[in-house]
Amino acid sequence: MSGSESVAIIGGGIAGVAAAVRLADAGVTSTIYEKSARMGGRASSFVDNKSGEEIDCGQHILMGCCTELIELYRKLGTLEHVRWQKKILFVDEWGNRHTISAADSLPAPLHLAPSLVGGSLVPPEELYGTARFVAGIALSSIMPPRLKLISAARWMEEEGQRGKALHRIWEPLIVSAINAALERIAASEAWFFIKEALLEDAGNFALGVPTLPLSAMIAPVSGRFSGIEVKFRSPVSAVSGDGWSVTVAGRKHDHAAVISSCPPWSLPEGIEVPGEFIAEPIVGVRLKYDAPAMDVENICVIGKPTHWFYARPHPDGSQSITAVRAAATASIAHPPKRIFEETIEDLEDIFPRARECGLLNHTVTKMPQATFLPSIGLERPKAVTDRERIFLAGEWTDTGWPSTMEGAARSGKNAAEALLSLRRGP
Repeated sequence: MSGSESVAIIGGGIAGVAAAVRLADAGVTSTIYEKSARMGGRASSFVDNKSGEEIDCGQHILMGCCTELIELYRKLGTLEHVRWQKKILFVDEWGNRHTISAADSLPAPLHLAPSLVGGSLVPPEELYGTARFVAGIALSSIMPPRLKLISAARWMEEEGQRGKALHRIWEPLIVSAINAALERIAASEAWFFIKEALLEDAGNFALGVPTLPLSAMIAPVSGRFSGIEVKFRSPVSAVSGDGWSVTVAGRKHDHAAVISSCPPWSLPEGIEVPGEFIAEPIVGVRLKYDAPAMDVENICVIGKPTHWFYARPHPDGSQSITAVRAAATASIAHPPKRIFEETIEDLEDIFPRARECGLLNHTVTKMPQATFLPSIGLERPKAVTDRERIFLAGEWTDTGWPSTMEGAARSGKNAAEALLSLRRGP
């Protein structure tokens, strides 16, 4: 098939790759134009100049409810490189550890009841209110429409979630998942996360951590699908509706249609979307020790600048640790030295053995535009635009999901399905 008969996909992140794979499944060829030298977009990795090692742009995880991302990894042959667990470990300000785990013997939404009722995260005086709050969500088949018009913080307050359950469970998990403070997001986002990830199905609660660098998780796309071509270092500056061409380095390339998977703040000329999209930052610190500094695979941190620590062992006995600060609107402006020192303080406070390990190297990563803010009343665009044969993908489009890798995978598939529907006709 000639270039003019193939589909142009702008962006080689998860959304663009998901669109290309869906089109390939339908026998439609595509060309992915990626501005950088690596796949992944905002969920990618890079080679660190100091250590020479490939490092993720922040730790990204998935859950059992991320069905489209899981299917994409399966088709790309990288699903086997996801490490799964059925529990989330927390540590509070005093160093006490708490666990929420899914009971295989109980159906949803009761699968979390033993660890919530019998655990130590929720104090006895808050158990009834927490159970009532969870039951209200679990038994609702439709999200209350008003939740799109109020903040998650206000909703939690109205529901009586203002004590340790809020501080120890809802706030850490929701802020980490959506990458924004509860005061800044629509309550509908929090409701969806609790319903879909925690309550809808016991398998949804599983936590998956990629063991390959993020770029490597989707890099096999061109090798496994003959109808997909990837052009690196090919930033698209403009899209033209007269022949649906894309402009790269001043040269036009004609295609049958265009799918843009760029974020809303960097769309090429010729594509516009309504609404105001605000970027949210994430800050990450990658530490490498000569010996295991952490005795667990990952842990959610309560009440500290760091929100999560993830550990990855190496064959030589060393250990890499990724620290994540979600909703980092304040710390994104801090000097890397301050971020590093605060991270070391958090790590050594939780894992004293880190003081005895030798730090081999460290890297601070700042992602000012890691995700978009799902603010109150925000209308997200559909895959179909008002311009014929030009489609939108990206986790910021109307997928029903937050700004996550799963949202990106769904958006790419949605855009491809919309295009295929147009080809099939009414």
